[in-house]
Amino acid sequence: MKSAKFTLTALFLFFSMCIIEKTWAQCPPTITQPVNRTICVSTNTNFQTFSTGTVTYQWQEKQGSSGSFTNLTNVAPYSGVTSPTLNIFTVPSSYNGYQYRCVITSTTCSAVYNTNAATLTVNNNTAIDSDPTDTITCAGSTAAFNVLASGANLTYQWQTDNGTSTFSNISASSVYSGVTTSTLLLTGIPSTYSGYKFRCNVSGTCGFGQTSAQAKLTINTPPAITSQPLGDTVCQGTVVTFKLTATGSANLIYQWQENSGSGFVNLSDNLVYIGSGSNTLTIFNVSGGMNGNLYRCIVTDGCSPQATSDVVTLLVNTPPVIIDQTASANTCDGDATKMYAAATGLGVTYQWEVNINSSGYQALVNNATYSGVNTDTLRLNTTNSVMSGNTYRCTVTDGCVPDFNSNDILLSVVVDKKIDDQPHDSLVEKGKNSSFAVHADGANLSYHWQVDNGNGFQSLSTTAYYSGIDADTLKIALTPATLDGYKYRCLVYGGCHVGPIASNAATLSIKWPASVGNTSKDNSGITLYPNPASGKEITIKLTEPLQNAMYRITDEFGNTVNKGVLILSADRTARVNISDLAAGFYMIHVTNNSTEHINTVRFTKQ
Repeated sequence: MKSAKFTLTALFLFFSMCIIEKTWAQCPPTITQPVNRTICVSTNTNFQTFSTGTVTYQWQEKQGSSGSFTNLTNVAPYSGVTSPTLNIFTVPSSYNGYQYRCVITSTTCSAVYNTNAATLTVNNNTAIDSDPTDTITCAGSTAAFNVLASGANLTYQWQTDNGTSTFSNISASSVYSGVTTSTLLLTGIPSTYSGYKFRCNVSGTCGFGQTSAQAKLTINTPPAITSQPLGDTVCQGTVVTFKLTATGSANLIYQWQENSGSGFVNLSDNLVYIGSGSNTLTIFNVSGGMNGNLYRCIVTDGCSPQATSDVVTLLVNTPPVIIDQTASANTCDGDATKMYAAATGLGVTYQWEVNINSSGYQALVNNATYSGVNTDTLRLNTTNSVMSGNTYRCTVTDGCVPDFNSNDILLSVVVDKKIDDQPHDSLVEKGKNSSFAVHADGANLSYHWQVDNGNGFQSLSTTAYYSGIDADTLKIALTPATLDGYKYRCLVYGGCHVGPIASNAATLSIKWPASVGNTSKDNSGITLYPNPASGKEITIKLTEPLQNAMYRITDEFGNTVNKGVLILSADRTARVNISDLAAGFYMIHVTNNSTEHINTVRFTKQ
């Protein structure tokens, strides 16, 4: 009985101890979490965890953010995949971003636990992926050199070789910035920096520091034209070339331009223009329409200011054409004349020629007879009848073929008009018809008669007694006494000269009839006394007022021996001096201010 009781007690104690042990164990267990790892490529690393209690371990891997965790096996590069420490050897860069966790199975707690995921970061060794490149820029501008590198925690240090063949670190300054970054920036670059070389030292967490390839800085200076193009004169259909010389960088850029009247425009190469982008422009098959075109060249090298050449002019000589000329030349013997031939074209030259008696054309030279023989107008300084019938022409050239001849110009030399028979003085009895005649030689003659009544010659017009005033013979019908002493001449027009030539003056004298009665008072109220007169004066009295009265005294043959103006007193009397008259019979004729005859009185001088 005691034995059985003891056995039961022992069993009770055993099970109690088991219950007590299980009750006092920690569940869930305490687990140490793995942490992220950052390593360099091709190095070793591990992830660690730890759990209390009786456990087993299984490490898992997740490749990428979208995958799932899978169990690892002890295959390189892994070991310890079922232990608290997972070892990874010679980790490749492709493992960058992989995640790892451990599955812990606790027999104590009869449960499975997953640790937190830890990320593996694999940094590549420092490497330069892209080197800086040579840079060309302008003085005073900016330039940048860039380096592209990969690796972890990269640092940069730019260096320069300023011509000493030794690179040294660059410090930040007014010219340099970004000296410890991947981009080196140069601002306001002096021209003296041309030829400097630059490189960058790159360092990082992994691997060795790297040095980039060197890059060269070239500073372009603005271009300058040292030899200008020159204008040219060429013949239509030929070739012309414009050329210049410029200095500057090795990469000069040329652009020829043309101004045909609407401003300068860029040229491009075609069948006519070659070298529009070089320092020599060639123009083929030059047309007449290009005459006067302007050309220039713009030279650049990417830097300001650009260089612009002088503007040059293209002159194109087209075959000359005579557009106007003298048809024929008519002149007077002894006069000068001229003939012309107007031609188009540039640089036109002229040569006048003469053909005498159909002997063929000969070139003229300047002398006393001819001048302007090499101009568009030939002047004949003097002509004569021997030259009449000569033909002239002008040969025009501009240096381009063919020459051009004007039409033949016939010279006609005409002898001028001349008077070969002058009018003669005429004595005619009062009231009778009279005339004056002139005879002239010349072509296309016309006539006009003039009279001088004491106040100078004036043109005649047809009146009751004048006719033939525009003919070679002037006729005077029923000649009035008032015309006594008048002079007549004829103006002859025509011939070579436009102006007239005047004939000699001829005088008209009135012969008075000798049959006038011995009266001293006429019907018009004219009284003359004393009559006969023996003194030096006679007195004329008018019964009616008469303005500007005039008198004329003629002898018995009708010749005028005295004349003048009657100076009338208040009683209408006037004294006339007859002291110069010889004894004899005389007639005194009184006229008014319009030379109208008033009356005639006969008197005797003793």
